[in-house]
Amino acid sequence: MEKLRPDQLREKANMLPLLPGVYIMLDEHGEVIYIGKAKALKNRVTSYFRGEHLPKVAAMVAHVADFNVIVVQSEFEALVLENSLIKLHKPKYNILLKDDKGYPFVRLDVTQPYPTFSLVNHTEKDGAKYFGPYGGRSMTAEIIDTVCKTLRLPTCTRRFPRDIGRARPCLNYHMGTCAGYCLKDVTRAQYLQAIREAEMILDGRTAELTAELTEQMQAAAEALFGGGSDFSSMPTVALTQEQIDGGGLRIPDLLVLAGLAKSKSDARRLITDGAVFVGERRVASHEETLSAADLDGEGVIVRKGKKSFCRMKRA
Repeated sequence: MEKLRPDQLREKANMLPLLPGVYIMLDEHGEVIYIGKAKALKNRVTSYFRGEHLPKVAAMVAHVADFNVIVVQSEFEALVLENSLIKLHKPKYNILLKDDKGYPFVRLDVTQPYPTFSLVNHTEKDGAKYFGPYGGRSMTAEIIDTVCKTLRLPTCTRRFPRDIGRARPCLNYHMGTCAGYCLKDVTRAQYLQAIREAEMILDGRTAELTAELTEQMQAAAEALFGGGSDFSSMPTVALTQEQIDGGGLRIPDLLVLAGLAKSKSDARRLITDGAVFVGERRVASHEETLSAADLDGEGVIVRKGKKSFCRMKRA
């Protein structure tokens, strides 16, 4: 293939979008020599074709004849795609630019009641599951952190079931990046399901996982409304005066009563995700309440996104 000049590579890079994605560097033979991810493709790729670089990076850039990019929806997708492509192509400069400690693995200790992820330098026959190898320790640590935060698995130092109910949830829970497995109302079954989904991601079975989650969502919607979206078929939750005394009902309690959340921790997660609406008002805080006035007349509709789940009214 024809090798583009540095100014041509720079011009091409300047035309890239400010979107997350993966970039693929090619040499003059069309071989993949380096793969990377970016939060903003334009900023990251243009950085290779301006200024000075460390010797190893400069050597890679000198061999770039052209590049391709794949735009994705999120940084997480970019991370997963980058990992898959590196394992597929094994680019020369991903090897040469790796961390000095070699190719690490992600270890999942399934011998524990609550399996946990860790970064290790080699595999062993110890009953654990291993994923990898990956291109470097920083990449591997980022993979573990991103998967855990996405699936709201704990990354703190607490151990389960030992620490369940022993202290208040940590900051990760309040930031919405952990489901709060230290709480008594979050079950081990929920934890194991999240671990299973993490395994599917690390195995590259993202399409299968997406299909499963879509099917579960559709089944839940059909179970709730019997396949219909008619307001007349919407269940009604009638609140007693005792429940609304004191100026209102906290929204997490409301969501549990409405059947939109299985527990208060699940309700807080929905609120953190910005998915809960009471009437036309988006619930922005765990401390918000439903006022008595909201329940007068026909009451108020509780929604998750654009989907109506139930009507709340005074008994």
